[in-house]
Amino acid sequence: MPVATFGSLSFLFTVKTLVPNFRRERRQGTTQDWKPPTSKDAYTVESISLYRWAGGNVELLEKNVNMSNPPTLAVPDGKKLEVLNAGTIFVQNHRADVLNAMTRDATETNATGNNIWRPICFDKIKFRNLDNQYYSRISQYGGKANLAASASSGWLPDLLPQHYESEEPNRINKGLVGPLPLLLSLAVLAGKSEHVETVLPSCVKPHQWVGNIRSTNGRSEKLGLLMQQALTSSAEQEYRGAVVTVYNDPKNPGGSSKILLEKLEGTEFGAFYR
Repeated sequence: MPVATFGSLSFLFTVKTLVPNFRRERRQGTTQDWKPPTSKDAYTVESISLYRWAGGNVELLEKNVNMSNPPTLAVPDGKKLEVLNAGTIFVQNHRADVLNAMTRDATETNATGNNIWRPICFDKIKFRNLDNQYYSRISQYGGKANLAASASSGWLPDLLPQHYESEEPNRINKGLVGPLPLLLSLAVLAGKSEHVETVLPSCVKPHQWVGNIRSTNGRSEKLGLLMQQALTSSAEQEYRGAVVTVYNDPKNPGGSSKILLEKLEGTEFGAFYR
């Protein structure tokens, strides 16, 4: 049986962009410690699109997916895709730069019990048992509030607010790993809602994030909201979320098994972003 490589892996995923509906559930928390709604019905879904990730590259497959009839694209005999994992991240623009996450689709599961909103954190994982070289694993449980090692020269300025920078500048950062839905949700939130379909194929590359600067008519434009922290005219639009649901790739069953994708979420295939 062939040995799986990073380039042989693939999966499909949907991106659902959403904002809270404060008419269905009142805003919770304080200005600096805001939590997204707990009710699955307290969100307004802006858009849903279907993508394929293959060997580190992202391709848009379908816009405006009708989730009342889950995607059946490329599935033999019209069978439904198998859901492997899902997660949601919310950012509160300009008022607080803490990212809240849930390892579920917030529009399908209420935030109760063990499945609640928590600020993201990071576990540190040694690289090949070498001193001062670490992966940072995005998490919801038990990790540190900061990255394991400094990442200011790489993906951090686009994908995470600056305060997540490591407090250990002498450590060497080998990159970011963790649950695929959370890693991809960061990429979704690094672009304005209307630019998501451009940002994902352009910026998510094998083992790296390549930045989200766009040139238009000779002018460079930063697409990221996390960096711009722009004020908006609508209170609802100050809060923005992304749900990513990961499915098997029916065209590549040998490279999209749950076991292999769990290894991709770890360090066996290297960093997802660096």
